[in-house]
Order: sequence, then C-alpha cells, then structure tokens
Amino acid sequence: MDQWKKIAAAAALVVVAGSAGMVGGAWAAGDPSAQPPSTAATTAATPYASTRALLGGGLNEDLFVPVTPCRIVDTREAGGKLSSTTGSRVFDVTGSGATFAAQGGKAGGCGLPNGSTAIEATITAIDSGSGFLRAWPGNQPAPNATFMNYDSAFNISNTGTLAINGCPAICAANNDLRLRAFGSNTHVVVEVNGYYTRQMAAQVSSTGNLVNSNRASGANRLDTALYEVVFDRNISTCSYQATSDNASSGTAHVEARVGNVNAVFVRTTNPAGLNTNLGFFVQVTC
Repeated sequence: MDQWKKIAAAAALVVVAGSAGMVGGAWAAGDPSAQPPSTAATTAATPYASTRALLGGGLNEDLFVPVTPCRIVDTREAGGKLSSTTGSRVFDVTGSGATFAAQGGKAGGCGLPNGSTAIEATITAIDSGSGFLRAWPGNQPAPNATFMNYDSAFNISNTGTLAINGCPAICAANNDLRLRAFGSNTHVVVEVNGYYTRQMAAQVSSTGNLVNSNRASGANRLDTALYEVVFDRNISTCSYQATSDNASSGTAHVEARVGNVNAVFVRTTNPAGLNTNLGFFVQVTC
C-alpha cells in the first residue's frame, strides 16, 4: 500500500459546497469574513504535476465537461477547402478572440477553457471527392491514424475524442488542433460537444509551499495554520475537500476564500483542535 493510500484510509475529510459555512468549525468563531488578508508571497507550482491526493498513483486523469454543441470551424465561411496537396492547417479550439470568426466558427469561440487537454468533436466533410482526414494536436507530429474517410456521394460526419495542444495559460492563436486532408480537397465543419480538463487539486506543505498540483497557480501560509490555495478559475460555486497529510497529527478544514473567487481557505489543527502548521491535500470539484 503506497503512502497516499495509507493516508487516505485514516484521514478525516471536510467537504464544503460553495461559500457555505465550514463543517467542523471555522477559525475566528466560524466567521469566514474574519479570514486574514493575503500578505505572504505566493509560491507557484509546476502546471499539471500529478497530485496524489486526487490522482492516486500519480495518474493524470481528466474530467469530461459536456457543452451545448458549438461550431468552431467552417471552411465554407472562412479559409476555403483543406487542400490535399499543400499540407495541414491549424485551428483555434480554446479561449476566445477574433480567431474563431476568422476560421468560420462562432464569434468569440465556444467558451472552452485554456488548459483543456482534449475535445469531443463532430467533423463533417462537405463538397469533397474521395479521401480521408487526419486530426491531431497542433504542436505534435502527424499520426498514422485516420479520423474519418469521406466520399463524393454525400457529406460524411464522424464524432470522436481528439487531443489538442492543451497549453495551460495563453495559447498561441490557431495552434490547438491540426487537420489534414488526403486524396481530395474538402470543406470541413468542426462542432465541439465537450472538453476534457485536469481535475483541480494541490498538495501543500506546512510552510505553505505547493509540493504538487493540478491547476493550482499558487499557495501561501497567511498565519499560523492558516493557508490560501489559488486555482486557475472561479471555484466559488464548487465543493472542496481537504485532508491532513498525516491524520495522526491533526485535521485540515476548508472553505471558500473571502475576497478571491479562485481560492480556498484552509485551516489545520492538531488532535486537540488547536491551530497547528500541517501539510495537507485539497481537492476542488465543480
């Protein structure tokens, strides 16, 4: 049994939804507004490092988030047919901006967050001869696998999961998804049905340093046993779970962070209920 499984089996957990009062008692007589201001320097973490608290064994498992089908590419509206002789073309998938209208998609994009690792998409080949289409992340070499075959008899669609560039912050424009036609030129329409994203979690040391994280942008210790952990999106309506990294030493309590919708506030206590600096794991589920 690895270290995390031993910890998880014994640790006491506290779960809070949104900004509701903390189960097990908050510091300062249960008054979240009494949380101290963020005065310490925030320590950053390597983006998407594995987090044992959430992903036992170091596996980077993703969550699927369905969306209302949304068009991100239509070469009939912009760009023209994919050529079977001049190579691949890259397209924007995540984020927002003018690039989506420029590739025939919904103006401003479909609201897929930067850092998405894959999409579920339907691609339709229109006004084509016989051929096949390959699709892959914009920053990766071409695969040998074919996403779909198409024919001149009628427009053909295929739906599947496609890995994309998945850069964690500001992505290079038009560099998420690369498409290439073989055999004959074709128009393509790409509609997104959902996306995959890393789950949010962090391992924080007793000194307030981020040890490992998925989508945590920073952490610090505000005062004795009082911590702030910041993530890459608004988590004010999400649920939170915190676990001491050593159950015999105490317990971790978590609630929404006052004044920062991207953060949680964590207090660690010893078995007597007194504030004590402890390392902990925190998980956010939206």
